[in-house]
Amino acid sequence: MKLQGKTIWITGAARRIGHAIAIACAKYGANIVVHYNTSPDEAEATAEEIHRHGGHAYLIKADLTSITEIQSAVDQVSSHWPKIDILIHNAAVFFPTPFGSTTEEEWNTTIDSNLKGPYFLTQALFPNLKKSPCPHVIFLGDIQCETPAARLVPYAITKMGLRAMVAGFKDVDSYIHWSLLELGPTLPPEDTRIKSPPITDTLDSVVNRVMEILCTN
Repeated sequence: MKLQGKTIWITGAARRIGHAIAIACAKYGANIVVHYNTSPDEAEATAEEIHRHGGHAYLIKADLTSITEIQSAVDQVSSHWPKIDILIHNAAVFFPTPFGSTTEEEWNTTIDSNLKGPYFLTQALFPNLKKSPCPHVIFLGDIQCETPAARLVPYAITKMGLRAMVAGFKDVDSYIHWSLLELGPTLPPEDTRIKSPPITDTLDSVVNRVMEILCTN
């Protein structure tokens, strides 16, 4: 396994898919930047679990809709681990935005969380990634967004936007490996207003797909 000693920044690593990826990477000896925003207790628990598996964790809180907080987080992590080998964009927001009643605040929250955050965090971490002998950036997308539900159009726009972002970044720098992993429904939505679609992925299958990408590049 190629993860021993590598430093991996995972956004939204405190819970759900991000947590599962963080623990899997830690089991192979990776250093994990556990990013969180509103889940401090879960982040602490994730860090403790990483340590139990022999990995190292660095907790960082940041609202990824804020460029100021993004840069502050990058500065803090850089003072501890200057080199980032892998960046995994997992964090995203997901809530109903029915056409006709979508508010500007809902639109901005969705766009800023799911597009602005990944773009500007990647930009801020670009020098750190370039210090790695084999840097890799992975974006987690959503295959359902090819045919989005009517109540989730802004969310779908952001996930389809990741396709353009990855294509553009590949043109920006070919030294870094860029990947987009588009997932099917993996966990029931936390927002009870959203009807849970049939589950087509599992946490194990998602982790395995991430590991396959990381260990073949």
